Amino acid sequence: MKTPKSKIPSPLAIAWVLFLFVFLSALFLYKPSETDWHNHLENTFNWAYEGMWSSSALAFLVQMSLMLVLGHIIALSEPCKGQIKKLTQLGKNNQQAVVITAAAAMIAGFINWGFGLVMGAIIAKSFIDELARKGISRNPGLIAASGYTGLLVWHGGLSGSSLLKVAEAGHLNSLAPHLYDTDALIDISSTIFSSVNLLNFGLIFSAVLLTGYFLGKRNPGCGAKESLKDEKVIEQKASKGLDGSTYFAWILGVLLILAAEMIAQQYSGLKFLNPNFINFCLLAMAFIAHGSLSRFSKALNEAISGTSGILIQFPIYFAIMGLMNSSGMALSIANFFTSISTENSLPFFTFLSAGLVNLFVPSGGGQWMIQGPIILESCQQFGIAVEKGILALAYGDQLTNMLQPFWALPLLAITRVKVGKLLPYTIKYFLVGFVVYGTVVLLF
Repeated sequence: MKTPKSKIPSPLAIAWVLFLFVFLSALFLYKPSETDWHNHLENTFNWAYEGMWSSSALAFLVQMSLMLVLGHIIALSEPCKGQIKKLTQLGKNNQQAVVITAAAAMIAGFINWGFGLVMGAIIAKSFIDELARKGISRNPGLIAASGYTGLLVWHGGLSGSSLLKVAEAGHLNSLAPHLYDTDALIDISSTIFSSVNLLNFGLIFSAVLLTGYFLGKRNPGCGAKESLKDEKVIEQKASKGLDGSTYFAWILGVLLILAAEMIAQQYSGLKFLNPNFINFCLLAMAFIAHGSLSRFSKALNEAISGTSGILIQFPIYFAIMGLMNSSGMALSIANFFTSISTENSLPFFTFLSAGLVNLFVPSGGGQWMIQGPIILESCQQFGIAVEKGILALAYGDQLTNMLQPFWALPLLAITRVKVGKLLPYTIKYFLVGFVVYGTVVLLF
């Protein structure tokens, strides 16, 4: 598929365009009648500023940067390269590489969104390089897009923000105290492990693999002369002292794994799976995989360059979130779709509104806090099972990740694929997802 580079802006340009659109909308469309223009302009700037530099947002920025860097460090280790090479040898051509990458990314994404994001990117990069070394035609944009499909299924999986929050006693009461007692909850057996959600995962999994196969066959891509730049080889020459000691690195890794095991036992179910825990485990695995602090440090120097886009662009989206939340824009979008809904159409309009809000607020947890109270009220009003409304939000949220390059930044950094090569194929995965998710929401 040929896509003129000039027609697709960079992720940074897209972020600033979205920011300006939301800023001007908040300024001119959401001015309280009792506030004069000078104060409203000041408030609008403050909403953006506070969102951009909020402590929770900056903590999230560090978590995501570490997740990207540590995952990349592990991928640069010899043991990981060996295992990934075995996997990539299963793909003999472009379409097989696309299918295997998408399957691995979606399975990993269902387990945990961060795991799926990093692993999908690493496997995609490995396939791109392996096919290049063999001189086999490959489509880096399509393979990378397939590595991004973990974000197409994550919110219906084991790390789905809204599905895990409603399983906590007291959370429903905090959102709608007049509807729920303090001990009310919705167990994950009714959401994540419900027959509808598992059926939906099976359908989207199959549909994406079929789509990827046919796209890979129709768009074989470039030959060996256009191969991407290989990663720098991490020298295996050992340094002296503690930095070069294999035993020291392994001891550190084992201690961290033991600590992670003890931390996990303090939580029920899979509630221990969060960005901090994942990064803790990735750090342990990185020490063990490289076998010395010197090799770890060399890999770090190579991997850290991939965080540049995240460090600049995440705060822009945090500012957008601050504007949408504080101005009431996100709430008004959700209320609009609810106001035009009926008993039969409410889940579908919830699905649509979640997808729209996600383009501007690409955070599942943040989106649930905005739309959650409205969904609980609406489901009660129309006599619809709350689980259905929550799953509709989850599907809409994860669907438009295929249109939003925010979460693709780590993948773009690892694969070195330009956003202009990625989006034409993620848009196709979006269309497939819209048909699958929309049909399930309407019928079930």
